[in-house]
Amino acid sequence: MGIFLGLWALYYALQWLLLLRQQRAITANGTQIPVGFEDVYAADDQAKATAYGLAKLKLARVELLLEAALLAWWIPLGGIASVQHALAATLPALSSTAPSVFLSPDFALVVVVFAVGAVVEWPLAAYRTFDVEARFGFNQSTWGLFLKDQLLGLALSAVLGVPLLGFVLFAMSSLGTHWWWVAYAVFVAFSLGITVLYPTVIAPLFNQFKPLDDEALKTTIDALLAEVGFESKGVFVMDGSRRSTHGNAYFTGFGRHKRIVFFDTLLERLTPTEIRAVLAHELGHFKLNHIKSQWVLRVFTLGVGFWVLGQLSLQAWVFQSLGLTTSPGVVLLTCVLALHLISWPIQPLQNAFSRRHEYQADAFAVGYSSTDHLASALKKLVRDNASCLVPDRWYARFFASHPSVVERVHALNS
Repeated sequence: MGIFLGLWALYYALQWLLLLRQQRAITANGTQIPVGFEDVYAADDQAKATAYGLAKLKLARVELLLEAALLAWWIPLGGIASVQHALAATLPALSSTAPSVFLSPDFALVVVVFAVGAVVEWPLAAYRTFDVEARFGFNQSTWGLFLKDQLLGLALSAVLGVPLLGFVLFAMSSLGTHWWWVAYAVFVAFSLGITVLYPTVIAPLFNQFKPLDDEALKTTIDALLAEVGFESKGVFVMDGSRRSTHGNAYFTGFGRHKRIVFFDTLLERLTPTEIRAVLAHELGHFKLNHIKSQWVLRVFTLGVGFWVLGQLSLQAWVFQSLGLTTSPGVVLLTCVLALHLISWPIQPLQNAFSRRHEYQADAFAVGYSSTDHLASALKKLVRDNASCLVPDRWYARFFASHPSVVERVHALNS
């Protein structure tokens, strides 16, 4: 118990300290426009970005406190054991010898705990959407659309997650000490399947995707794709403006199912040359094999996580010291809920890897557009999204997957 509480205190104290450092950085730079941004950024833009950044940090602190309290309740304070007892009292038909894993107490326990986490997150998501985002003019969603998204997400999690959860619990209880690598292989195959299905099956459940109908822009994009040697299923425009005024662009899909997606909000704000520069940056990720390497890194990290889970499942004393049983459901829940307490050092390494890729993709993009066009697009995007221009360096090392736009523009110019 003492080890767990020490890891818990260390992790959340570190997170809190990083949030405080970021708050100080935003406040200290709240009235300073970086050199070279005067052509796009005004004092009002900087004031909005400062207020928006501080508002998001305030919500992040609430979320962090709630997360810490929930984790303390679930594990050292006996929350998991309480749910077990409640399920035994209200669902006596559940049995550890049930013919199906889906009727087992372990399955019910995991579902209930995950469901509680989802329900707790809903009010925070609503506050983020209808207070923070709305206060700064970003929110376009309605309560009806918000509730639809939440329920659809929950239903999708059930459809996709229930079979996967059932298999993991089956593997833990039936496949011996090496169950973890079988579960890991199935999990990787499942993730690959989701990647293939996402563009055409999952994403359209939430948004509409229409082929780009601006013929002049389409000609520009087709020419760039031909220059780079990139084949896709098409260029699509997503109705991001239904929910938010934030703009973005991304690749999705795998193999022959690749497609390019622009938010409609992004197309409204950038010139054709700036859009070409943004697309060239995204194509850089593909041509430089960043997407493959990130996938390999995720698969490797996932494998390490399953290995740790497999090793911990053999250490009964770990769970007994926390007052827990060693049933598959309890072991799985405990590890999933608390694994970040020991895995957090990996996060800054992953983000450093990602930031390096962003610099490389920027350099690639310049070869197919220009430094001025890409820098102008980046400045407009960070202005319109009210993003932080100068984050705290330690906060960025832990949380930022992209360099700041100031750093990226400086790298482009040098």
